[in-house]
Amino acid sequence: MQKLKKYLKTIHSQRNQICRNCHRLRNDFSYQINSNFIMFFIT
Repeated sequence: MQKLKKYLKTIHSQRNQICRNCHRLRNDFSYQINSNFIMFFIT
């Protein structure tokens, strides 16, 4: 039982790490799109 809990916790933290990376990527991506968009309108 203890082993199982530890295992689940590990999986959960790994998944959270992946999720955070994904969010960061998506945020960077949208930020770049927006800045390109703005530059396009300025020039």
